[in-house]
Amino acid sequence: MSAAGLRYPTLFLLAAWVAALVFSLIFGARYKSGAAQEHEASRSAAKESRTTPGTTGKPGAAGHSDAIQTARNLGKAYYEQGKYPEAIAEFQKVAASGRAVAADHLDLGMSLVQANNLDAALGELTTAKQMDAKLTAVDYNLGILYKRELRYPDAEAALKRVVEADSRDPAAWFNLGTVYSAERRLPEALDAHQHVLQMGFGRGQNFYVASLFHTFTILTRLKRPDEAQKVLKIHEQLRDKVPTISLQNPALEGGKYGAIQVPPAEARVASVNAGRVTFADITARLGISLSPAAVTRSGDLGRAAASHFGPSVAVGDYDGDGHPDLYVVVPAATNHLFHNHGNGTFTDVTEKAGVAGRGGSVAAAFADYDNSGHPSLFVAGLNGITLYRNKGNGAFVDETEKAGLRGKRDELDTRALLFDADDDGFVDLVVTAYTDLNSPRKPSPVFPDDFSGVPSRFYRNNGDGTFTDLTASSGLASAKGRMRGAVFADFNNDGYADLLFVRDDGPPLLYINQGEDKFVDATADAGRALSESVAIDAQV
Repeated sequence: MSAAGLRYPTLFLLAAWVAALVFSLIFGARYKSGAAQEHEASRSAAKESRTTPGTTGKPGAAGHSDAIQTARNLGKAYYEQGKYPEAIAEFQKVAASGRAVAADHLDLGMSLVQANNLDAALGELTTAKQMDAKLTAVDYNLGILYKRELRYPDAEAALKRVVEADSRDPAAWFNLGTVYSAERRLPEALDAHQHVLQMGFGRGQNFYVASLFHTFTILTRLKRPDEAQKVLKIHEQLRDKVPTISLQNPALEGGKYGAIQVPPAEARVASVNAGRVTFADITARLGISLSPAAVTRSGDLGRAAASHFGPSVAVGDYDGDGHPDLYVVVPAATNHLFHNHGNGTFTDVTEKAGVAGRGGSVAAAFADYDNSGHPSLFVAGLNGITLYRNKGNGAFVDETEKAGLRGKRDELDTRALLFDADDDGFVDLVVTAYTDLNSPRKPSPVFPDDFSGVPSRFYRNNGDGTFTDLTASSGLASAKGRMRGAVFADFNNDGYADLLFVRDDGPPLLYINQGEDKFVDATADAGRALSESVAIDAQV
């Protein structure tokens, strides 16, 4: 097959497309990296248009709403990085805006708890409860606060309300068990930890492992040594399946109700000047340029097939200077990394960083897979996935093979999706695959119509810089098709991230996470709206 057999050429759109993205980054878009969104430019833009709290549909009201949402996102980002004073400062802006909801006071209270400012935290959590008495996360965090203050009866009462509302939450039962132990009520403590153990490792994860040890300790104190030894043996078999850090108090006081939840942004009223907005191509002025050869070269079969998907951009602060940088993926040529100087200009640092690639890339993503504090770069495309580990000094090194990520020759992959599938604190990887370019058995095949889909792959993060291919055992081997990508979200609200695959040769596929790195195809259960739909991309 020749490049001429390809449909939908898209490379000529690269300059305008990058320009639009950069425009949004600099003039108001929020930057998202992992689970957090932050961008200093949007903070400035929002500040300039701020108005009196409580106004809507007036000049500046949308800007004020942007400022609130930016502060929420920044607070979440700081919280997840352990920068609690900075998180508190952002959430305080929201609380003082006049538009704070119960979840905002909850987020501020949680940050104050982590900063050990318990008196102020109690005030914020109490405010949140007064605003929304049914917000289960408030009771959970009140229970944690009271536990820290050694107010065990109050902690018990708060955590009991949580398990009454959500009897399947391992974090609540675990912490209730620790409260009972502190009160020397060993039978009740044993019962609480038994609730966690009955959930199994798949759901309980680090809480399951910790409850095993607590159960061993309680049984020993109750002089039931035979039962205690049986539990200890199970604990010894499983304790290495979760990171050590997840068995320490901060993690064991977390769980789904210990995570920051960003409330949705307020609905906006369309501006009367909306029709007067104009755009200008500022790409070159910002220092972002690609050589004409890089843009127009059609390349060989692999690169030509990759070009079917057009260019793409990954955004991430690879050097930790607080400014989002750009990695521009050019399927028909090599890729480019642009460093953001924070003053509206960029510099091409591809050669210095060592991330140009061999060509034929389709998409990329930044992710801190080794919890080093430095986001590394995952690139999907021709011949599989490539992992560039961030060395923390402005340079990257290809550690694909070392990490256990082995691509298949002539396979065309379309996306690297990083998410924590098993709640162990390390991001796992799903690689969506489109086709095997060797698959057609006919002369002069047309791309993509004559090419069949192939299975995508799932890699578990081992927590030591390596991944293990669990595609077959996870149940995701049946996720087959010409995949355009995938998204993750907790669709059934059970605390685990589920997967939605989108493909162009069939309807989307929904896989529900069962824990223990197991997924089941729930597409049929999702109803006709999904099974009869057509989608080539999705966002959550």
